[in-house]
Amino acid sequence: MWQAMHAWRPFVAVAFVMLLLGGSPQPAAGHPGDRDPVLTDEARLQAESYHSAYSRCDPTGDGEHTAPRDRIGDRVLFMPQDNCYVIFYNVDFPVGATAKAFRVAPQSSGVTVEMRLFVDGVFKAVGRYSTDPAGGSLMTVPFSSASHFDAGTHTIRWEMQVVRGEYWQNSYTDWISFELDCMNAAPQPTPTTDGLAGGLDGWAGYDYTFRAGDLVDPDGDPFTVHWQWPDGSSSVGGNVTQRFGTLEDTTLMAHEVTIRIVEDVSARCPDVGPLETVHGPWTFTTVPGLVPLFVGLGPGASCNGGLVVPSWRSDDVVLGACTVGATADTYGATEGVVGNVTFRLDGAELTVSSEAPHETVVDAVALGGGDHLLELCVEGADDKYGRSFCGASYAFRAIPCTNAFARFDRVVADGLAGLQVGWAGHDYTLTLSGAADPDGDAVTVRWAWDDGSSLFGTTVSRAFPSGEHPYHIVLEEDLSVRCPDAGVVPARYGADALPPPDILSFQALSDWSPVLTNPRHGQGCVYTEAYPGLIATGQFIIGSCRIQAQVTTGAPGVQVEGTMFLDGNTFATHDGPAFWAWYESFERPTAERTIEVCFEATVDKYGRSFCTTPYSFMSIGRSGV
Repeated sequence: MWQAMHAWRPFVAVAFVMLLLGGSPQPAAGHPGDRDPVLTDEARLQAESYHSAYSRCDPTGDGEHTAPRDRIGDRVLFMPQDNCYVIFYNVDFPVGATAKAFRVAPQSSGVTVEMRLFVDGVFKAVGRYSTDPAGGSLMTVPFSSASHFDAGTHTIRWEMQVVRGEYWQNSYTDWISFELDCMNAAPQPTPTTDGLAGGLDGWAGYDYTFRAGDLVDPDGDPFTVHWQWPDGSSSVGGNVTQRFGTLEDTTLMAHEVTIRIVEDVSARCPDVGPLETVHGPWTFTTVPGLVPLFVGLGPGASCNGGLVVPSWRSDDVVLGACTVGATADTYGATEGVVGNVTFRLDGAELTVSSEAPHETVVDAVALGGGDHLLELCVEGADDKYGRSFCGASYAFRAIPCTNAFARFDRVVADGLAGLQVGWAGHDYTLTLSGAADPDGDAVTVRWAWDDGSSLFGTTVSRAFPSGEHPYHIVLEEDLSVRCPDAGVVPARYGADALPPPDILSFQALSDWSPVLTNPRHGQGCVYTEAYPGLIATGQFIIGSCRIQAQVTTGAPGVQVEGTMFLDGNTFATHDGPAFWAWYESFERPTAERTIEVCFEATVDKYGRSFCTTPYSFMSIGRSGV
């Protein structure tokens, strides 16, 4: 298909997609020569005036012509206007052109269709095809006559008219090919730089070479390469040098770069001036520098059991072997700009990491104890300037002992349903099950609550105010017997600490407030339907009534049982926070009665129960109606 951009070809197709479907038989087209058997088809064509009254096609070029649509059975047919179909299309030709052929898909027999092409209202080409009942495949038909038109934006008028046969059906054409006066294929640049990692990143204020690639013009035309920089300036050449930003930049900056290829095609196309194609833009990013960072380690952090944890003493320590990670703040550039990461211990190179994740191991046992300084430096990836950025440091005391964290299995509680759920303001007992230390060190259990207080021991008791109360379990290991310099080392479990094997949070519930939902206070009930008060009492039940009550527990894991009391006596029970039971007034004499529904947790060491406000009503029996 012809492209109005960079690459031209001698035979190119402009898409004119249309569906031509026929209906009932139509008379043949109205060529003046059709009634003169002496004239040939070509002579008849030349004799016709397409803007005369004899033309059966709509001659107006307003671009709004459409064929009327008739519905026949379950098929939508596009009926030609007087056995003719017309479309309009605007096309931009950078050079002169001549129509060469069109493509069609004939589907029917006994029909000859004439295709006529007008450019800006001037007749330029004509061709015919006959449908093939055994065909149906696409075929390309050359124009029998065509004339040249100049470069520019043109309105193409495309007429299709039956000239032999009674009607057409199931035929379509989808493109016209044009022969252009001059074809051209432009070189395609593939820009690269000598920036960081050989990509489009580099240091602010430093020079970099931009290369357009090994360019070859497919047509052998001479050409020049023009680099357009974001400040409006330009450079000419396949390889050029450019600097973005300044040494004082403190943020990541993006700079758009485009390439213009200007070709001299005069040797092949004398009437065509220099041809220009624009490629890009590409974005070159300047980075102020790199900031080395330890992962997790820093003032207030220590390493115990191979994991980084909050320091438990005034100085930061490494106990046993610790894997230390590193990264770099790239100011938002991709991680690919980071090259070598160098770990230095006490001024000497420890390890060099060239690929992420950047890690090293600090072994306190190998160090034999003492105070040490770990430093970090990072470099840009494949940096031609070899810049190095240092600055991150971590001072620590090495404790030459190995240690495995003390652990526990679960927390056992005597709350509702045996869970860590209970009533606000009531004491509950929590027991830590399976607390032990793999190294055999003495362990003290500390419960660190969210209010800042602590309790010690495997089993503790306390009350909580209403709400959710996350806490930490701290297993304090006494390493003094085998590691005198270590002292007491905590293993802290909970949020933002070691992952616990069980939930470490107690939910304290406010008192429940159940409500009667049918009938509600101030309503009566007639055969389950709730009504506003119709008799003096305002509250009554006539016939069968579904008594319903609801309680919001705030604790989905707690099982609830509801009990309905009628005049103080148990009437019905129902499991769950949504209670219901049937009450039949006609089974009892007319009398004033009282209902209330009470809810309680099925497992509650305090046995607390919460009831609805009593509902006093007139129960209408059969004798009282």
